[in-house]
Amino acid sequence: SSEIDYLCFRNLYYGSSSPYMIFSLFGVDSTGKLQHISSMYGEKYTYNTYTGFKVDGISDGSYNDKLYKYKAAFRLPSESSTCFFTFLRSNFNSDNFSSFKDICSFEKSLYSEFYIVYNGVSDNKSSTLNSFISDVSSNVLTSDFDEPASAKFLKLVDSTAESKLNICDWMRSGYQYPIVDFQINDNSYMDTYILKVGSNSTKTDMMKNLYQEQQVKDWLSAALNFSGAGIGINIPNGTDFVKNQIELVKALTTCDTWDYDTVTTISSDLFTFSDPNVLSSIFSVNLSDYLSIVPYNIYRLDIVSKSSAKILATCFFTSERSYTRGNSGYGVKVYSYGSVSDANSDSSNNDYANKPPTTTGNIADSTNVSDTVSNNFNNSLSNLDISSTFSSFESALNSVSSFFQACWGLFPPAIWAIILCGISLIIILRVLGR
Repeated sequence: SSEIDYLCFRNLYYGSSSPYMIFSLFGVDSTGKLQHISSMYGEKYTYNTYTGFKVDGISDGSYNDKLYKYKAAFRLPSESSTCFFTFLRSNFNSDNFSSFKDICSFEKSLYSEFYIVYNGVSDNKSSTLNSFISDVSSNVLTSDFDEPASAKFLKLVDSTAESKLNICDWMRSGYQYPIVDFQINDNSYMDTYILKVGSNSTKTDMMKNLYQEQQVKDWLSAALNFSGAGIGINIPNGTDFVKNQIELVKALTTCDTWDYDTVTTISSDLFTFSDPNVLSSIFSVNLSDYLSIVPYNIYRLDIVSKSSAKILATCFFTSERSYTRGNSGYGVKVYSYGSVSDANSDSSNNDYANKPPTTTGNIADSTNVSDTVSNNFNNSLSNLDISSTFSSFESALNSVSSFFQACWGLFPPAIWAIILCGISLIIILRVLGR
């Protein structure tokens, strides 16, 4: 016998740009299908200068300074088999309770659950209503309701995999910066989300040795060179490479049990779902806009719901290359979708990367105020106000450094060895010639 209040319907209507709103009651039958029970139309009306809202022809309103405001409710009675759409006076009591309209009669025992589905439409014709009912009955599943918010990292294996640690090389994969893409399915919760980054430096020696393994180098070369589809490899637990390396197995499979110092919380207005038509979004950020990536550290990334503090997705990565914190200008790129299935399709096929972002904003806010390069400058020149000058110089240095690192990553070490040996030979012959 719970009610959905009239104010809920009115607010849904005024949140839509459509002139009419359909509100339909569906029951879930024994096969799990949605069966239509009844429907109502909501629309705007004007009385003199007063603009109000009415549902199924019955309106709320006030005129001549006399209050005739009503509260409407969609009610499922607990005992009887009749569904009432009722209007109650705002000052109602047991004496003036009024049921203005009985909109449907059905056997309540035939249905295990009830849902109200609404949608904005351009008219109140019966053909429009029938089309809406048919669309919902044919295409909407009970699993579409109350779907919890979820998230996942793209191009990275998440913490649910058997082997959790991602061995990353962004530059070899064609990226100048440590770009991280992730998808959040808000599912109409209208929530705000944050990206948290933690680091662990206790395994750096082991990670350094890992990158020196020829087999790892070969895997990275085969998987990442000019592909652009991924940013690293994930070494399966059970391969011959890791069978006899207990510490490495632990790093790959139990890194989710270690302690991580949370050094950065990244937040942005773009991480807030404020449009009810956007159910899912793919985000792309540059981590080095917020912190320095230290070689061979292991990093933990968490996508967190701000309202519930629930962690929706986690992944772990390590990098052989360093990325100094700076302002790259990459910003926050957002690809928005009105359907979770469409977002899943684009993210699984990497199709979003070929599309222009729906929104692009400045870099997000960060709780990490430390900056390795800036601290060096501040310590030695603490009495001089030259922060803006060195900030520009630092950005230029970062760009030049990243450019040469990218050039270096274009060719395998063997090619560079041949080039350097050739140059050395030319110099030696030139000296001997003199």
